[in-house]
Amino acid sequence: MTIEGRPVIVNPDPEEFNMNLFEQSRRDRLADSVGDYLTDENCSPRRAYEELLAEAKGWVDYHQTNFTRANEFYQLLLGHRPTDLDPPTTLG
Repeated sequence: MTIEGRPVIVNPDPEEFNMNLFEQSRRDRLADSVGDYLTDENCSPRRAYEELLAEAKGWVDYHQTNFTRANEFYQLLLGHRPTDLDPPTTLG
């Protein structure tokens, strides 16, 4: 048996392969979520819309809070600390 005419099998780039797999998996999870909302007889399109907005807003709030905390910490590391003239800050 000869190998003439057979396609050349090339090992895929593992990083690209994994990224493609992840992207497809993420899209599948989104499709499952949208499908759950659209096939639920007790869930109106308005409710699906509002819950999607609330989820996005939750992510914005979460990252804004953490950004603010990280930025304050970074400023302290740069030496920007309250002086005796500044009102005391609470630690927490």
